[in-house]
Amino acid sequence: MKSHDRMLAALNLEEPDRVPVMELGVGLEPLFRSLGTAPPEISPAEMISEGIPKPVLRALVKAGLDGYCLWLIPSRMTPVEAGLLRDPLGRLFKHLSSAPTTSGNLFYVGGWVKSREDIEQLPELNPYDPTMLTMLNRALKNAGDKLFLIPSTIGLMEATFEPMGFETFSRSLYRDRDFLEAMLDRILDYLLGFIDAVSEYEVHAILFGDDSGDSHGPFIRPEHYRRLILPRLKKLVDECHRHGVLYIEHTDGNVMPLLDMFVEAGVDAVQSWEPLAGMDIKYGKERYGGNLCIIGNVDVGLLSSASPEQVSRYVRNCIKTAAPGGGYIVSASNVVIDSVKPENWRSEVETVLKYGAYPYR
Repeated sequence: MKSHDRMLAALNLEEPDRVPVMELGVGLEPLFRSLGTAPPEISPAEMISEGIPKPVLRALVKAGLDGYCLWLIPSRMTPVEAGLLRDPLGRLFKHLSSAPTTSGNLFYVGGWVKSREDIEQLPELNPYDPTMLTMLNRALKNAGDKLFLIPSTIGLMEATFEPMGFETFSRSLYRDRDFLEAMLDRILDYLLGFIDAVSEYEVHAILFGDDSGDSHGPFIRPEHYRRLILPRLKKLVDECHRHGVLYIEHTDGNVMPLLDMFVEAGVDAVQSWEPLAGMDIKYGKERYGGNLCIIGNVDVGLLSSASPEQVSRYVRNCIKTAAPGGGYIVSASNVVIDSVKPENWRSEVETVLKYGAYPYR
């Protein structure tokens, strides 16, 4: 079975030939070092022109991945003051060249939008941006059926509280609901257009990066989520399904209190299942395995600090717990950053290839 078909089967809660493995992203260091080679020099221009540069794509396939995310987020920066940049969503970033990261040394430092008037000063968001769609088209053609490519973007919650900053977001939740809903509707309109735009290509699933909680629980009360987020989330899911596309929700944190609403909205899969936040994959499989494809549960901290043998034991337990009956995809709980030991990430993938075959008993 090809990776493309394997991923689709799991996302549709079926048993493929083996458990698939995917990632939100993999740093160049762990990717290439896990294959025994040094990372190549890749220019920003190559990233923009190819979406996923061909050397990276070849390495992902060689490593054994079935699925991978191509992140498409409005990113044209506007200088605000010395060292401070604002993206089209209204998020503020600093460029710290002394601390390299996989995000190009840009660090989110807060929100710029503090009033309804500020919303009007933000640039119009264009979901049909030709540069973004060219990246997607080239990446899809290069991947073919060797890798299940998932166009990915920011989600409702994250694209609202980050541009506002959490203090302003929390205050508006109680004192200025109209302001908060105006922000939500701005990103909702963009995301509906994004779904329409990327669905013109050979796309079968879209992932929305939408951190909605931390280790203590959801960022907002479930009753607020039900009133403010759920109706808009359902519109996004319905639009995906109208185009024949599956909806994948990525969120860090303990979002157990939100899972029933994800099912109610029609979400097809949930990625992360962050173990250290209390996302119990056994409980998740038992309660939600008939409705949601479970993706993740391999902690990035484990990949950074444990031994390959410990990683392998952990991944085998994930497979034993969540694979039976289908609807499970192994992945790290978040991006495989450069601090991850290459041998540990290799152990994650190789364990799936060795122990993930169906029928699983």
